[in-house]
Amino acid sequence: MGSRFFGLFLPSVFYVISKANEVGAYTVVYRSETIRGENPNWKSNTISMRSLCNGDKERCLQIQCWKEGLNGYHKLIGTTVTTVNQLMTMLGSEGMQLSGQKGKTLLAKVKVSQVRISPVYTFMEYITTGTQIHCCFAIDFTASNGDPTAPNSLHHMSQNSRINPYEQAIQAVGEIIQDYDATKMFPVYGFGARIPPTGDVSHHFPVTLSSSPYCSGVAGVLESYR
Repeated sequence: MGSRFFGLFLPSVFYVISKANEVGAYTVVYRSETIRGENPNWKSNTISMRSLCNGDKERCLQIQCWKEGLNGYHKLIGTTVTTVNQLMTMLGSEGMQLSGQKGKTLLAKVKVSQVRISPVYTFMEYITTGTQIHCCFAIDFTASNGDPTAPNSLHHMSQNSRINPYEQAIQAVGEIIQDYDATKMFPVYGFGARIPPTGDVSHHFPVTLSSSPYCSGVAGVLESYR
């Protein structure tokens, strides 16, 4: 009980990383969780290079350490300015010192032994290296879509060539995805409909109303839906 009470007097500390913009001001890109104690050990975190420094490894980064105060009035206890390249060259070193108020150097140091840069691959890079995409359609047949016989229903089948919102969505997504799916066979499921012959409501059924949910191409998906 005594040690727990004593812990209430330990400082609550967090750090903030900001990047320099083109006019020399700093924009906050990350704020850590608050840790109570004189030797805080914060959780590791992942920040994209774009968010951290706009992809510029020489852009100035400001790291500030704050002591949390009452009612949001925090006290700055240390700050330093660095870059991604500087952080990388400091790997394995003891760390970097933070300058306190009035130029005083803090005894505590920021360790950078765990800083690392990992590539983030784009969608096109996955595709060009052979990644296969498989698309599955799920169609909402619940009453929230309105009576299919009413013109304002999302499921209304018009007598003219006009297609309804569900058909538009199937075409918009399927015609793009199908070019990246070697099989061109799409499983299609529905939920919220009364299924023949019993008429019981099902929340997971193949729209084909057969043992296989697969449809051949976008045309097959539309045919089963209709």
